[in-house]
Amino acid sequence: MKKLLFLIATVCLVSFASAQTVKESTVTFNKTQVNGYLANINGYTMDVVDLAMRTKLEKDFGLRASKEGSYRAYLNQPCSIFGPDNYDIYYQVSEFGKKKNKTTQVSFILSSGNMNTITSGNNPDIARRVKIFLEDFLATVPTFATSQQLEELEAELAKLQSEKEKLDKEIAKNNKSIEKANKQIQKINKNIEKSQKKIEKVDVKVEKKIKEINEVEVKIKEVKSSMR
Repeated sequence: MKKLLFLIATVCLVSFASAQTVKESTVTFNKTQVNGYLANINGYTMDVVDLAMRTKLEKDFGLRASKEGSYRAYLNQPCSIFGPDNYDIYYQVSEFGKKKNKTTQVSFILSSGNMNTITSGNNPDIARRVKIFLEDFLATVPTFATSQQLEELEAELAKLQSEKEKLDKEIAKNNKSIEKANKQIQKINKNIEKSQKKIEKVDVKVEKKIKEINEVEVKIKEVKSSMR
């Protein structure tokens, strides 16, 4: 398992080093263009990046999620990493690029309410915090992906071990059945042996009786012959 962890971590670090960027940009939200942020990373699937972001916002910061179109939304909730107020947070994960060289992209929007998006133009301090948050998030993706792979492997291993235990129990049960059947066969064989011995004794008696009958028949014939 340690060798596997090292191998996965090495692959993750190589992938992570390939491309990761955070920038302020307009993003498409409900078919309109709004101000937001784009965070790009190579080497990780949309599912992994999405789960990493959900884990960060929901488990680490305790936010409650809802849906807004294609975005996951966290509406009117405090998130101290950005500031003391309540915010509307939106994000979606997508990908672009060629099939064998795709880039996974997080579109991130932070609003003070009513889609009043926060940018470096209207609030440079919070905008800086958003960029730091996204940069830190990208830095955690390799470790998160590794831990997810390990959890999946451990779950698969536990499933295989459970299946092995079931098979071991089944084999043990079958072995007991075989042992019981063998004992029954041995008992039947002994009964057959006893019956064969009885049959042999009866055969001897039958042969003796047949001989006696033959002798009697001979004597009867001799008597009849003498009387003529």
